[in-house]
Order: sequence, then structure tokens, then C-alpha cells
Amino acid sequence: MEKKQGTKRQHPILTFFFVVVVPLAVLTVIGLGIAAAAGVDVTGWIKEKAGRVAGTPQLEEKTETPTPADQQQMDSVIADKDEEIEQLNEEISGLEFDLAQLKQEILQLEKNQERQPSQNEEAGGDNADDISKSFRNMDEDQAAAIMESMETSSAVLILEDLSSKERGRILGEITPERAAELTQLMMEND
Repeated sequence: MEKKQGTKRQHPILTFFFVVVVPLAVLTVIGLGIAAAAGVDVTGWIKEKAGRVAGTPQLEEKTETPTPADQQQMDSVIADKDEEIEQLNEEISGLEFDLAQLKQEILQLEKNQERQPSQNEEAGGDNADDISKSFRNMDEDQAAAIMESMETSSAVLILEDLSSKERGRILGEITPERAAELTQLMMEND
């Protein structure tokens, strides 16, 4: 038989080594590097897996017992941290108390604000009570004619200040559309 010239046949073990083993080793190293960069505890994982394989010695972390000086220093640090925690807890309690007081002040201010006349009432120029008295003394036709031509918010303020009997008298003389509009706004204000 003839031998092919220029071609050498490589040993099959070397071929397997360079084609399979080396690329797998490179990919494994790259994969572990990526996992370590992503925050995975690669060494811990390897120790855990190696500990499960039969026939391999257990990899143990060395733990040293602290010397009395180290123990005293650690106890001092712990005591300092405990004191700092206690101070911070006291500060938190004080801030929670301040927060509760501020919430109470907010509620009180909101109640006071509800009791004070609204800006719409103040913007009406004259006192709404005085104007309401004028409407009480008018006959309903005259009051209805004025309500028809008034700005809606002012008309609502005056109607709210009247008794329900006086309000009904005036609304009965206003056009139904305008009466419905004013009634709806009074209901929304309550």
C-alpha cells in the first residue's frame, strides 16, 4: 500500500487532549470568572462540590480562637456598638414623639382652617351675613332675579347662609336649570 506523503497522523490521545480537554478547561475558567464577577461565591461552591466527591479530602476553613487581647478588643467594640444602638433608639423615640406632636398640630390647624371663613366668602367684598340679611328682607321675585344674574359662587355663598325655608322660596322663582346648578354646588360644598 502506498503511504500518503506530507500527512502525519497524530496520536489519538493528543488529539483528544487538544480538541476536547483544553477547550473545556478554557471554557470552565471563563465561566467561573464570569460567575465570580457576577457576585457568585465560586470558591465556596467549589469547596461544597469537592466535599461531595468521594475520595477527596474535606477542605476546611481554618478558624482561629481569638486571644484574650483580641477577645477583649472585640468585647469593647461590641459594647461601643450597643451603646451607639441605644443612643440611636433614644433618638428615634424622640423623633417619633416630635412626629406625633406635628401630626397633632396639623390636625388642629386643619380644624381651625375649617372654622375660619373661606377665601371665597372674603372675596365677596361685603360680609356674606349682611348680604344674606338683605335677601331675607326682599320678596322672592326680586331675590330670584338678582340670583339669576349673580356669579354662581357668590349666589351659592348667599344661599348657604339662608334658612332652608328662605332658600326654597328664592329657588322656586329661579329658572329650573339655574336652581339645579346652584343646588348641586351647595350639595358639593357640604
